[in-house]
Amino acid sequence: MSAAGKANDKSRTLTEEARTAAPRLVACSSEEAARLVADEICALLAQRAAQGKSLVIAFPTGKTPLPLYAELVHRKKAGQLDPRGLLAFNLDEYCGLAADHPRSFARFMRENLFDAIGLDEARCHIPRGIIDPSAMASHCREYERKILAAGGIDLALLGLGRNGHVAFNEPGSKKESRTRRVQLSAETRLDLAPQFGGLEHAPTEAISMGIATLLAARRLRWMAFGESKRAIVRRTLNEAPSSQCPATWLRAHGDCTLYSDVLEA
Repeated sequence: MSAAGKANDKSRTLTEEARTAAPRLVACSSEEAARLVADEICALLAQRAAQGKSLVIAFPTGKTPLPLYAELVHRKKAGQLDPRGLLAFNLDEYCGLAADHPRSFARFMRENLFDAIGLDEARCHIPRGIIDPSAMASHCREYERKILAAGGIDLALLGLGRNGHVAFNEPGSKKESRTRRVQLSAETRLDLAPQFGGLEHAPTEAISMGIATLLAARRLRWMAFGESKRAIVRRTLNEAPSSQCPATWLRAHGDCTLYSDVLEA
């Protein structure tokens, strides 16, 4: 049976606010989601190649997308994925970390995907972690300009933070926000602390695509797995859209799919 056959579309009874715009829900494991999303990426790459165009994807980091990245690497090795038409933009990067820092998102993407599929460095766009504060605003504007020059984001791949952040749009983020410097929340920094050897070493700021940047993408594909995400998945799908839970803003998108193993009937 195909991955699509194994994955079960799961409907929900949503609050009145959520019914106005709700993502397509797919109840599945992270491995099943990896195959489904990889299917879509490979099909889109082939479609765009036939049109002589690039496929622009916004990529996340962290544990959630690792099964997907492993699946894409497998397909590249099997000759089922041609990366030459792929144009990558990272969702975010920590401020204060050089691209070669072991915990930088630039290094994460190189080690887990870009190098493994042979993606040309010139086609990999990641915000700079080391930048003079006086140049920060112009750097963020330039990142948005590059996205527009590429034709916009075709597919944004997203995780979901326990406090409702998407990319690093922390609680308080406005629907109109674009790429910018953001303060990381106390909860996010506590989650990061073990990776950085303690809270005192965890980053305090990041550069992140904004909510409006993500809403402008043609497709959104969300992934949220594990019991630690159950409560925030429930909030995201049921609460009225607001800055208190930034993920709720994305329900307004017309082509959004959430893959999760903690959906509730």
